[in-house]
Amino acid sequence: MTTLVKAPLTYEPTFKYGKYIDCLLQYKWTEFSECGIRCPCSKSNTIHRNKNSFKFQHCKTKNHMKYLDNLNKEPVVNNDELFRGELVAALKEIKQMKIQLVKHHEAYQLEKQRNQSMQSQLKDILVEKEELLSELNQANEFMQLSREKICNLEDKCKKYDKITHEMMTISGYELE
Repeated sequence: MTTLVKAPLTYEPTFKYGKYIDCLLQYKWTEFSECGIRCPCSKSNTIHRNKNSFKFQHCKTKNHMKYLDNLNKEPVVNNDELFRGELVAALKEIKQMKIQLVKHHEAYQLEKQRNQSMQSQLKDILVEKEELLSELNQANEFMQLSREKICNLEDKCKKYDKITHEMMTISGYELE
C-alpha cells in the first residue's frame, strides 16, 4: 500500500540587522510534527520533527554554526538596487493606470448622469403619452355620444318634417 507523506520544509535562517540568525518564529509547531524541517547545513537526509530539539540541539552544532558563518560571509545582494529600475517602471505604470482609472471614472459618471437624465425624460414622455391617450379616449367617447345625439336629432327632424308635411297637406297647403 502506498501512503502519501508531506515533503519536509527546508529551513531558512532569518536575515535580520544585516546578518543571518536562527529564528524559528516563522515555523509552526505543527509544521515540525506534520512534515518536518530539513536543514541545508548538512548533506544528510535528517528530518527534524521537534522544534525544541532543532533549536537547542541542531542549531548549536559546529556544522550548523559554520553554515551560518558562511552565509554571513557571502556578500548580501541588495534587492532594492536590483529591482530599483523595475520598481520605478512599475510605479510609473501604476501612476498611469490611476490617471486612466480617474478618466474612465469621470467618463462613467458623465454617462451615468446622462443616462439618469434620459431616464427622467423618458418617464416624463411616458406620463405625457398616457395623458394624451386618456384625452384621446375621452374625446372619442364624446364624439361617439355626439354622433348618437346628432343621429337622434336627424331622426326627430325627419319625423317633424313628415308630420309638418302631413299637417300642411291636411290644412290644404301645397308643398313643392
